[in-house]
Amino acid sequence: MDLETTGLSTVSDRVVSVAAVRVSRGQIRLGDHFTELVNPGRSIPAESITIHGIKPDQVANARGAAQVFEDFLAWLGPDILVAHYAEFDLHFTNYTMQRLYGFSLQNLVIDLVRMCRGVLLAFDPYGINRHRRRCGLDELVERFGLSGAERHTAAGDALVTALVFQRMLARLEKISPGRLKDLMRVGLLV
Repeated sequence: MDLETTGLSTVSDRVVSVAAVRVSRGQIRLGDHFTELVNPGRSIPAESITIHGIKPDQVANARGAAQVFEDFLAWLGPDILVAHYAEFDLHFTNYTMQRLYGFSLQNLVIDLVRMCRGVLLAFDPYGINRHRRRCGLDELVERFGLSGAERHTAAGDALVTALVFQRMLARLEKISPGRLKDLMRVGLLV
């Protein structure tokens, strides 16, 4: 899953695009995806437009977050959600969930950054995060040779997240084959 927003503030910014692809049994199901523009109900700053390319006229007639997230949640169902820096995307998802249903998302959420730290990087018992930058999505794209991937769109980043997740799952398989508890240990957002 990936979102594009009007900015980086979890207080004042809003979602402008939601996208996700389904991964099943380690395979990315390109035909089973969700992608939709969202009318944020506010202006989109120029600096955000330069990053994701979504202009006000593109979202002017789009549905609002409540309607889009209702469809997204129906598409997601009980599946595990995977996102890069999941706390950010989960904040906006939960904001809408609270408004719609009065509770937060109940799905398990795997954070690709936590998974990167648990699967790819050396153990850091003191939480110094000296490897933090090595878990950025651009760094992971480069590490796994995915340089042709579309970036900074919700659909492109959702696909890149799925591709990176797929490769990290393969690494995790070598450590502890087929065990959900090990995936949760390295990547679960609590």
